[in-house]
Amino acid sequence: MANKLWGIDLGGTKIEGIVLESRDNPKTLVRTRIDTESDKGYEHVLNNIKRLIDMLADEVGEQPEIIGMGTPGTIDPPTGLLKNSNSQAINKKPFKADLEELLGIPVLMANDANCFALAETRMGIVPEVDPNVTICGHVTRNLIGAAGTAPICPTPRGRASPASSSRNIPKVGGPAHRSGGASTSTPS
Repeated sequence: MANKLWGIDLGGTKIEGIVLESRDNPKTLVRTRIDTESDKGYEHVLNNIKRLIDMLADEVGEQPEIIGMGTPGTIDPPTGLLKNSNSQAINKKPFKADLEELLGIPVLMANDANCFALAETRMGIVPEVDPNVTICGHVTRNLIGAAGTAPICPTPRGRASPASSSRNIPKVGGPAHRSGGASTSTPS
């Protein structure tokens, strides 16, 4: 049971769920889509997600122990509230906390575009994704919870990792790093 990968993609008009056999064997066991119906309100969206997960569970014969979810918008780290979503019903709400309470399991949640970038780097056909989104196999986030900043994976010599050196990523400790801004210098 614990080896199956469960995922939800929440969109403005649809909620799609998938269960994969395992990380090593990402064969799709079931994939289902329902309407989001965000015009019916916040609680309705939460309940639709639960309904979709119940449908997936019926198909595979077990319940998830944890689930990953891509959302429009992002969770604001200081407040825990969802923001910048095109689904207005879920903005300014403790979406992750409320969903975890409703489902009774942990929900790993991130912006849907960040989830795509991470999935492509780990399991997809795209060998490298923009390093401003994924660095060293992890989605990067800035202080407001969004991707797009470029922290560097330092090496013992204080330079960017070789995988990122061809992408014009600045040296660790360069002028922009010390000032907190962007840098155009490249590792040497």
